[in-house]
Amino acid sequence: MNKILKIIVLIGIIWGLYFNIALIFSFDKKYPEEGELTAVAEVVSNKTEKERSNSYTVKILESSIENTQNTKIILYTSQDCDLVYGDIVKISGTFSKGAKRRNYKGFSYRDYLKQSKIYGSMYVKNPQFLKHKESILGKIFQLKTKLYAVLDKLYEPDENAFLKGVLLR
Repeated sequence: MNKILKIIVLIGIIWGLYFNIALIFSFDKKYPEEGELTAVAEVVSNKTEKERSNSYTVKILESSIENTQNTKIILYTSQDCDLVYGDIVKISGTFSKGAKRRNYKGFSYRDYLKQSKIYGSMYVKNPQFLKHKESILGKIFQLKTKLYAVLDKLYEPDENAFLKGVLLR
């Protein structure tokens, strides 16, 4: 019994190492460093408001680049564009994998994205809305957005940030 358990654990470790190594090597080959990308994508995050733009994480459903279905990228849009979780949009623009590390042992935006299984980013002024996909996760994100708005109205910014972090993250 003890030998069988050791063999199963060893097989699990080898399989996990193989999967991680295969993922690392295939990650950099899916997308070019930079290039034009036209795709149909589904919004899979809430809006993150930046100083001059909004950002969303989107999952690619169809793409002009082969073997990129079901991969995620960060989509930057103008501030007047308002997307919600579950929206299906057509996007077209210049794709970028992100900056490599510039200094020895410095921050690498590309590696940061890779840890989140995000392949890169692109800026699109006006994504073309195609349809909205209803799902349970979409309803949860709508509820979370409403709770954020209620907390913003009821509490001061310091308390508000704490409550959002504890309750909704």
